[in-house]
Amino acid sequence: MVKPITQRDSVQLPTTDRKSQWWFIVLRLVVVIGGGYVASSALVAGLARVLPWLGLVRIDGVVLASMLGFVIYLAVLILGFARQRLLRTAVDLLVIAGLGLMLAALTGA
Repeated sequence: MVKPITQRDSVQLPTTDRKSQWWFIVLRLVVVIGGGYVASSALVAGLARVLPWLGLVRIDGVVLASMLGFVIYLAVLILGFARQRLLRTAVDLLVIAGLGLMLAALTGA
């Protein structure tokens, strides 16, 4: 015979302090939105320097990199909010920004 679920038998979720949740949410928003902007800007700057170096006309390379910047920022935001660990998100953003700066440095910016 199946026993009905009562209040005592239900699963209890762990309780956390609401203030610490809000600080974590604000910190995640700042890291993902601000860091994502910096990372995508650095990558766009690197692409704008690399594309003409690869043979594209300079103005076309800058326009293409600028248009790709919207897609890159969207992808960075999705990546940032999809990750569970904030530290891993921050490391990923630093790697993306470093990649963009490295691309710009390779072309002599």
